[in-house]
Amino acid sequence: SFFAVLDTYHIPKSMEAISYVRQGHIRDEQTLWLAEKLAATPARHRFVFGHNPVYSPQGPVQSCIGNWCDLWQVMNEGGARIYFCGHDHLYSRRLVTAGSLPEATSTMLQVICPTSGGKPRPLDKVAVSDPSWHLWSGHGFLVVDVQGATVSVTAWGKGPQGWERIDGFDVTAH
Repeated sequence: SFFAVLDTYHIPKSMEAISYVRQGHIRDEQTLWLAEKLAATPARHRFVFGHNPVYSPQGPVQSCIGNWCDLWQVMNEGGARIYFCGHDHLYSRRLVTAGSLPEATSTMLQVICPTSGGKPRPLDKVAVSDPSWHLWSGHGFLVVDVQGATVSVTAWGKGPQGWERIDGFDVTAH
């Protein structure tokens, strides 16, 4: 398996005076580096990790900003199966298909990991209500198991009875 972890919160000099930038930023050097590494790896399963989602359930104004669409295209063309991210303080699993969201030109799975310490975002404060986002709010974590051609992902969340399975899915190799 191939794993790449990106600094999706790089703040370029032109934005240094801004105390908080919601969408973060991907340097072009990182996108080029990722394209090279994905092209060179013989790994069957390819995963990319970053802090910010490319597509956010916070709405289209928070999705695919700046060069984020370029990153999505590089991941897709390089055979990445899942983009794991956080930032939104909720859990979401969304298969982004070409044309399903603004600027979406290719298909890949994005998983927003649940918050593990910060305040969870209430679902009534989320911009989308589409069930295809598989939303859940609370503290949680993911377990990823790679067995041969199958990747199994299980999302766990803190419920009233302790840790509960909130979602699970399998992805098979191309």
